[in-house]
Amino acid sequence: MKVKLLIPIIIVCVALAAMVILKRTNEPTVTLQEQTNLVPLVDESIDLTQVTRLEFFAGVSPHQRVVMVLEDGNWIMQSYYNAPVLPSRPNLIISSLADFKGEFRATATEEQLADYDLSNNRAFHIRGVNNDSNTEIFHVLGGKTIKSTNLLMRNANSNNVYLINHNLRLGAFLGTDDYDELPSPSPWLDKAIVVEPDAEFTKFELTMPDKPMVFEKQTVDGDIKWTVTQGGLEEELQSEVIDTLSSRLKNLIAFQIVSPNKKEIWGLDKPEYRLIAHRENGEPIELVVSHPSPSGPAYLQRIDNDNQQYYAFTVNKFFGLFPKGQSIYSLPKVQLDAAPIKTIAYSTPDESIELNWIDDEWVLKGAEKDEKPIQSKVQRMAKALASWEATDFAAYDTDSGLSSPQYSVVFSTKSEKYSIKLGNESLHIKGRYAQLDDHQYILAMDNKDIDKIFLSKEDLLNENTVAPTPPNTSIPNLGQALKAHGPGDGHNHPH
Repeated sequence: MKVKLLIPIIIVCVALAAMVILKRTNEPTVTLQEQTNLVPLVDESIDLTQVTRLEFFAGVSPHQRVVMVLEDGNWIMQSYYNAPVLPSRPNLIISSLADFKGEFRATATEEQLADYDLSNNRAFHIRGVNNDSNTEIFHVLGGKTIKSTNLLMRNANSNNVYLINHNLRLGAFLGTDDYDELPSPSPWLDKAIVVEPDAEFTKFELTMPDKPMVFEKQTVDGDIKWTVTQGGLEEELQSEVIDTLSSRLKNLIAFQIVSPNKKEIWGLDKPEYRLIAHRENGEPIELVVSHPSPSGPAYLQRIDNDNQQYYAFTVNKFFGLFPKGQSIYSLPKVQLDAAPIKTIAYSTPDESIELNWIDDEWVLKGAEKDEKPIQSKVQRMAKALASWEATDFAAYDTDSGLSSPQYSVVFSTKSEKYSIKLGNESLHIKGRYAQLDDHQYILAMDNKDIDKIFLSKEDLLNENTVAPTPPNTSIPNLGQALKAHGPGDGHNHPH
């Protein structure tokens, strides 16, 4: 090749080499350690023990932050009316940051950061601050999840992207990989009301809206046994009731801490339930409780240890602490398994109905020729009557309304006849006060049984109709209350 032809090629190569050198000069320098080793996300010289405030937020909603602070050695949720925080969880986040080391992946442009979900408005942010000096100790951002355990992350003061072998999003209790998911304070809260697995009790004092009850451990004929010393019926105590009450109380955990600004909504301005549990050492545990919606959660404050928090706990745990009568005693019942019912006559505030078993089918008395009751519905009614059992009972002086019953049913076999009367709505269970035949006790019948038995004529004759459920005019449950009113503190709150 001639020299004249080589000269232009050499010039082009030199120009290209100069451009590459210039480009590399302008790029941020990445050390050899960053290229080959795991690099700490947070500078090792930073003293993480100085962190006394943690902030979690999604970059898309920077003003909706979960904020917890360390005060007098205790973590509290500042963004959720200073509710107590499980100390192990913020401490674990802080201590884990020292172990966050990752593989360098790129020095990203702003556009690339957005692709990684690591731009300021798409990343998930965690800030550690010294609350006394308001000094930022660290600020890290989490982006896209790689597989399930690895996360793309960066420090707030750098565009260097690292692959970290920890998933900070999971550590912050985020449920998805969506960049716009907001953190919730709920998983961080200490919802323990009583945690005393080894506690032994000698006495339980229960106050309920329609009866007081006192259970005491006593020595009878040389044996130690639990007896009812106040309230109750002249029946044998079911052994399981004390075991259930005791075990539920020893490990009583709420599913939510609720706003102290909504005391009236939770029913804790005038709680109708109280439980005093006497330990063997003489020190009591005392709870005041409300249950505004019979099928919804209950609300509680523990008052023996100056706890100012209000808690929501499940209806199942509520009836463990304040048992239904059928868990305390074997209540009066009907047992007609071997004797089929032949007639059912009942009345409601709207109508009176009589059904008779004739020629192997149920017939509605006074009906037109084409009016035949749905056999399966009457059979379901008869089955409920044949195995009827009271769900609860009330004190003898309760305003039961049984002197002027609103509902009544009389049913009979060839040889036996039974009657049930229903009065006012019961105060402890979702139902009505009841009287079986001439029993002296004020019993209570669950709404589920009422709906099975007291069917309207229209419901008896039509296949697709459903017995109406009595309207609930009580206080909304937790979900409804939060949706309607919010926590009332102006801060982010649980989903």
